[in-house]
Amino acid sequence: MANFSNSKTFIWLHLSDESQTSHSLFAREYSRWYVVFRNYWSVDTHDIYDRLEAQRKLAWFPLGYGHNFATSYMPTRSPSHLLTFIGNTGNNPLRALHVQEIKGKGIDIYAATADSPFGNSIMNASVLTEVLLASDFCLNLPGASAECFRFYEALQCGCLPVIIDVFEGADYSRRNWYEFKHLLSINRVKADGQWQSIFDAGHTQFPVPFFWINNANDLQVLNTLSVTDKLHLKLETYAWWGGVKDHFKGILHERIAACTI
Repeated sequence: MANFSNSKTFIWLHLSDESQTSHSLFAREYSRWYVVFRNYWSVDTHDIYDRLEAQRKLAWFPLGYGHNFATSYMPTRSPSHLLTFIGNTGNNPLRALHVQEIKGKGIDIYAATADSPFGNSIMNASVLTEVLLASDFCLNLPGASAECFRFYEALQCGCLPVIIDVFEGADYSRRNWYEFKHLLSINRVKADGQWQSIFDAGHTQFPVPFFWINNANDLQVLNTLSVTDKLHLKLETYAWWGGVKDHFKGILHERIAACTI
């Protein structure tokens, strides 16, 4: 850790790793700063991080996306693929099995995978953007966390993320609800100022602006949606995602302004 003698007047933007290591060490360091922004929160650390958050010492922010996805694209009406998965199967072979299971359900899924755990990129950013723009839904298969670049890249391209609980284990919903709690608590505000849940795919305890479903069988609902239905959902999520980005930018700017007064 860097030793800043006046760290209490600094803001630390911690691009934290998904391995969730050294939380107690980080917590001690965080308390020395004016405020720390970090991603990848864990249910196992809620006592530490929630306490720091209550003290306004720690704030969650979304992992985000690479600079190649800086442009936010409007959803398209007639994409080529219903469901897309792009990811590495070498570091998580269960992903390939999940894709095969989904194909066995009669779901049209376009899958581009790589077998090497840390090999070359599966496709370059421009091709990946084209694939996501040509897809209605993007499958978010398990990794160290549900939160990954794929999730945010899909949102930037107007493609709806899909998370499937059963692929992640019995505790997945609770664990990732904690990791996503700040993101999922942001609803779109209607013109009359009332809070509105965009749509809910079965998890009534919290609103989600994308498909968070129980198992692969629930993917059948995708085949029942009309072109108009899918476009409506994508436009709703597009509006929500724009609000989310403004929300977190506002928090960051507010803390910076308070720190420099």
